[in-house]
Amino acid sequence: MATSLVISLRGQALEILQSIPEEQQNDYNRIVGALEIRYGHKYLRQVYQSQIKSRQQRSNESLQEYEADIERLVHLAYPQAPKEFLEQIGIQTFIDGLVDTEMQQALRLGRHTTISDALVAALEFKAAKEASRSYKSRRQRSLIVHGYLDDKWCSFVIDTGATRTILRPDILQKSSKELSRHVKLETATGELIPVHGELNVKIQLGSKIMYHRVLTADIRDDCILGLDILSKHGFVVDVRNKTIQIQNEEIVMAPKLQDYDRSRRIIVEEDIQIPQGSENIIIAKLDGNGLSTGIVEASRKERWLIGCKKPSTNE
Repeated sequence: MATSLVISLRGQALEILQSIPEEQQNDYNRIVGALEIRYGHKYLRQVYQSQIKSRQQRSNESLQEYEADIERLVHLAYPQAPKEFLEQIGIQTFIDGLVDTEMQQALRLGRHTTISDALVAALEFKAAKEASRSYKSRRQRSLIVHGYLDDKWCSFVIDTGATRTILRPDILQKSSKELSRHVKLETATGELIPVHGELNVKIQLGSKIMYHRVLTADIRDDCILGLDILSKHGFVVDVRNKTIQIQNEEIVMAPKLQDYDRSRRIIVEEDIQIPQGSENIIIAKLDGNGLSTGIVEASRKERWLIGCKKPSTNE
């Protein structure tokens, strides 16, 4: 048995024989004892217990990976302990080492019987937090204006939290210039988005034409107007009245998406006749929100008559 064991040893394990007196190198129990001291878990329990006390979630470590490693360390440190004891040690270690302090506080208020319960609670808290951030991000997207980007119709999101103006690469068929250094953007939900490069573009809002250098990245919106262009051209954003002012020109922001899903009453200033298959610009009042200009296009099969005497939902 001793000979078979010695023949199977490789690398550093084989060097253990040098610490065993030559007359004992045929003693199977002596060789096994030496291997246990070097590699066995029996003598590493204090090491594992010390690792448990100092275990913290790493910045790039998922909750699932973090929980699995704690469970492994707990069983190695206390192999003979009752299951209830192991679970309580694991739960405490898991919560104490979380990198998210808000999640840590929330989990302390819960009653978890197993470390798996604590993991589920942490995942639920993370999902709720990301949903809340996503909702906040969607609310910010209500600040939208329409205009032209290199003479192409485009929707612009006004984001005072963005330091740079960002363009989605597929909006324009132009190649962006690579940056001299690696840059990543952080979204409202904490995601990191790599930047492809920079691009010189022409932006037109109302009659105002601006030439600006923008970043290109895989964002969801067409284009985000950041503080760089807002401050350069003196944008004044009126969130309450949903308008932006660029120098002496006032531009009405686009309505929220849900505003397109319901009927609106339009009151016009004068009778207007629109021939079939054509369009005309009218001045009208939309649900009492003040005068606005808009384009009305008649269908190809009928002629529209828009009157101002008896406004109704069909007008």
